[in-house]
Amino acid sequence: MPACGGSRPGVSWILLLLPLGTVIGLAVRGHVTDRIFRLVYRRVLVALTLVRGCLAGWVFQGTLHMVGVIAVVAGSEILCAHVLAAHGPSGHRPLVGFAGHSNTTYWSLPVAAVLFGSAGVAFVTMYEMLAAPRLAPALRRLQRHAPVDTTAAQRSTDLSPVVAALLGLGGRAVMPPSSWAAGVLLPLAVVGGVLGGVTFGLSIPNGGLIHDHIARASAVAAVRALLLPAPLLVLAMLGLYVPAVAWVVVTGLAPFSTVILARLYGYDAAFGITVIGLSVLASALTALMVVMGWLLLT
Repeated sequence: MPACGGSRPGVSWILLLLPLGTVIGLAVRGHVTDRIFRLVYRRVLVALTLVRGCLAGWVFQGTLHMVGVIAVVAGSEILCAHVLAAHGPSGHRPLVGFAGHSNTTYWSLPVAAVLFGSAGVAFVTMYEMLAAPRLAPALRRLQRHAPVDTTAAQRSTDLSPVVAALLGLGGRAVMPPSSWAAGVLLPLAVVGGVLGGVTFGLSIPNGGLIHDHIARASAVAAVRALLLPAPLLVLAMLGLYVPAVAWVVVTGLAPFSTVILARLYGYDAAFGITVIGLSVLASALTALMVVMGWLLLT
């Protein structure tokens, strides 16, 4: 994949819609019960993610090298999530295990769109959808230890997006993709981002003892900042080509879904929002280190 691509007209302005969902969610969170929240998440957001995943798998035309990079980045997420789930702060381990993943919608996608244009959007979308199974272990940990009881049907619904791209790839073997399919991936991502922002705003706790979590959440943010880019740094040091947009994925914020899933399953959302906030600083420092390392290597 090229390091940069032609920017789609107005894409930066379109992606400014992403925070709008959070504002809407914050405005109405006092009027939305847990039951309604879970219905919105499972009936709307999960369904939209399924559609995006199927389309991404249907139109995927990646090279073997791109598939390799996707596998390495996904592996780094799985490693980070496993380490945090096994050794993270007691009482929060299933939640911080999920926080070990990347933030595609609210970090990688908009940054890639602005810096690399349509080529960057394509890579992040393909990564998010084709590597979706990487999230399954973290989701299962959340479900197994959830303070809120869930039915088998609900657990299956929450896990269904992790196989969406595989369904699309299977469909590609039966029917060649239509020309319109690739063009709707970014609009669907934006719509999904806005709806995801609504559920994120609904999940942000009213007040809460965030300052009590700073020390432990700092450790989580530090582990993410060290482990996520490590495999790509090894590849770069070996002289192998790493697309610039891949660095955007591994140096990003903690996923906002950490807070959404905290509310969905009854975990401490205040701890989740603290991890996300501290990951902003960690992401900035990690990105700076990656740039310095790249300059030294070149």
